[in-house]
Amino acid sequence: MDDSRVRAYAKLLVERCIDPQPGWQVLVAATTEARPLARELSRLLAARGAFALPRISFGAPFPLDLDWIEAAPAELAGRLAPLEQGVLDSVDASIFVLAPEDADATARLGPEASRAFRLHVSAQRLRGRAGETPSVRCDFPCRAYAEAAGLSLADFEDL
Repeated sequence: MDDSRVRAYAKLLVERCIDPQPGWQVLVAATTEARPLARELSRLLAARGAFALPRISFGAPFPLDLDWIEAAPAELAGRLAPLEQGVLDSVDASIFVLAPEDADATARLGPEASRAFRLHVSAQRLRGRAGETPSVRCDFPCRAYAEAAGLSLADFEDL
């Protein structure tokens, strides 16, 4: 995706979706596939005097640490780290950018890890869904989405 489209997308997310004020702390959760957008979001937040709190994840369909969730004992995997919970309880807004390396990554999780994954997603989105903070979830063009649509990445980016 070319820079002008990434910039325009980031501008839409920042200015229209969350409208951050100076001093706000904004969670920017993305995957490695969405790096261009995550970087532009950070720049735009800085320009508005807001703090970007980036959380970059590897491969998962939602920006969470699937490796940790899968490897952790069930009693640990089913809850957020206290520090991470504190961040979620304190942010002023959040942007979640979905762009998986592997759209089927969660399908391979066992039942306990799958349950833990859903709990983590719910915890990440809780305040936004409750209307307590501005929050947006968006997709970024990536190979996994293009393949699912039966298109090349270049064609998918042009949709």
